[in-house]
Amino acid sequence: MIGSRTRISLAQYLHRQDSTAIAALTLMRLSEIRTLWREQVHLEQGVLMLPKTKTEPRLVILSGEAQKILRGQLERHASAWVFPSPDDRPYSRVHVSRVFRKAARAVGLRDFHFHDLRHHGATMALNKGFTAPIVMALGGWKSEAMMRRYAAATDQTLRAAAEAVSGAESPVLA
Repeated sequence: MIGSRTRISLAQYLHRQDSTAIAALTLMRLSEIRTLWREQVHLEQGVLMLPKTKTEPRLVILSGEAQKILRGQLERHASAWVFPSPDDRPYSRVHVSRVFRKAARAVGLRDFHFHDLRHHGATMALNKGFTAPIVMALGGWKSEAMMRRYAAATDQTLRAAAEAVSGAESPVLA
């Protein structure tokens, strides 16, 4: 989990980097974002239709914030790619990883990678009380075991569960 002080700085970075913000908001893999075509974006329905993913074709449900970012991104250029490089091709995995790693280090995160955005998003969803099948659908995982490798219960969630078991009033999870 990202610390609250660092989260502010990383959030500022995310809003400057649309592709990274989409990763954080959708739990999409880097390869899915880098190779996202304009024709796969269906803002009127609030979804992305991904015909080819690591596991199987899937729909990605978009939050209002994700829709706003994608709408702005698509309005800025006419490329067939959603996130084109200056030469109108997808950015390389190496390039994105290098830029992300540099930005993470700039805000004090030494061992935080682009892929960790999937872990963070899954953990956030699970700790907000969403069920395993919902979190699995968000991240495109086929098994609960795989989803559990990404999502973890936070200390706050575990403490609330411990209080519930004891019969004590527990604070509402935020």
